[in-house]
Amino acid sequence: MKKPQCGRGPSGFTLIEMLVVMVLMIALLLFAVPAFQTYVRQGKLWGVANQTKTLMQLARLEAVRRTCPTIIRIVEEDPLKGDPAQVEGFVDCDGDGVADADMPPTLGSFPLPSGVFLLAPPDREGADSVGKLSPDPAGGDAKVAIFLPRGEIDEIGGFRFGDDRGNFLEVWVEPMASGRP
Repeated sequence: MKKPQCGRGPSGFTLIEMLVVMVLMIALLLFAVPAFQTYVRQGKLWGVANQTKTLMQLARLEAVRRTCPTIIRIVEEDPLKGDPAQVEGFVDCDGDGVADADMPPTLGSFPLPSGVFLLAPPDREGADSVGKLSPDPAGGDAKVAIFLPRGEIDEIGGFRFGDDRGNFLEVWVEPMASGRP
């Protein structure tokens, strides 16, 4: 004998219940997406600053180890070649501002991620955003961090990074005697 079933058919969600859930999800996304974008932008700045600091520490140690100056510089973007701006470090025993042929080509280099620029408040861009540091031995307007054989820096200063939303970070090296970033 069959059991009698109570009044309703198979259970499920009604259209109204699904629409309410969809509206709640959209409302949450409207608040979460801008906060997430801010987090990503600030993460890029922190990442570039930390990579630059690490490269500077490596350059300082390499200068002491090889008893030769090392250089950290920002290579500007080249739109004709499609090259992004990048931070590079290399050994420069002969002082000409170019990586020495008998040494490894670079201590390290990395491109600036999209949305991160050489930028300092209020309106300094590119080479103008670099604080103090030494003139580039290879010529040009760039300023570079030169670590001398005893581990000190030639001129105190730093690189400043920013984004188009007004967030800024800098990697600064001082005092001259310790050369610590």
